[in-house]
Amino acid sequence: MTITDPSKFERHPNGYIKKGSGGRVAGSRNRLQATLIDALAKDFEEFGEGVIRIVRIEEPTNYLRICVSVLPKEFIVTESELDKMSDDELVEALQIVKQAKAARMAQPQ
Repeated sequence: MTITDPSKFERHPNGYIKKGSGGRVAGSRNRLQATLIDALAKDFEEFGEGVIRIVRIEEPTNYLRICVSVLPKEFIVTESELDKMSDDELVEALQIVKQAKAARMAQPQ
């Protein structure tokens, strides 16, 4: 890998490097990610379940951190049942929820 002096890159007025003047080779980040994912997949196929079990027992905090890290960062809802409801149906549903909440709040604890 050749390292280029960053001061020699041509830059736009906003500081970004001009295309073709240097920097990371196009697609190199994607190749690195793909290579890493492939290596991890091969390693996981051979040792995955055993390692997970060991981490769960010996390092429960890291186990939980790993579990959470693989969950989606956000949920994108593209269609909802609420979109299909008329305004009157929405008002009725909201009234039912309010009544249920009031009933729950009125119960002795």
